[in-house]
Amino acid sequence: MLIAFNKDKTKEATTEQKDKPMVAAASTTTNDKMPDSAMQAKNWQEYMTPGKEHQMLKEACGNWTADITSWMAAGAPAKKSTGKEESKMIMGDRYQQSHMKSTFGGMPFEGLSTIGFDNKKKVYEAIWVDNMGTGIMKMEGSWDVAKNQ
Repeated sequence: MLIAFNKDKTKEATTEQKDKPMVAAASTTTNDKMPDSAMQAKNWQEYMTPGKEHQMLKEACGNWTADITSWMAAGAPAKKSTGKEESKMIMGDRYQQSHMKSTFGGMPFEGLSTIGFDNKKKVYEAIWVDNMGTGIMKMEGSWDVAKNQ
C-alpha cells in the first residue's frame, strides 16, 4: 500500500499516484510547492557537509585504554576491568565508528558504535551493538557547550 501525505492528513494513493515516484522534500513556502532545483541543491549541500559537531567527534578519535568500573545494583561492590577502544571517522568524516573490546563478568566483551550529528535535526544520533545482547540500542541527544557534556 502506498501512502501519500498531504499536510497533516494521510490517504491511500490513487491509481495514478501509484505509478509515479514519490519525492520527499522540505517545503520552503507556505503554499506547499516543491523548492526549485537550486534551493534543493543548496539544502542538500548544507545537510551533507560535516560541520563543527563532526570535527568534535573527530577530535575524540584514536586508540584508547579504558579502566572500567561497573556496579550491578545500587550498593553492590564495584567490579573492575580494562579494555581497549579504537575510534575513527568514516564516510568522509561524517560519522565516528568505535570498536570496544574488554571483559565483563569474566567473559569477553565486544561492542560497536556509530555516532553522527544530523545537520537537519541538530542532534547527535548513535547506535550501539554488543555481544551480550541481540538488540540495537539507539540514542539521540544534544551537546551543552557551557557544561562540556
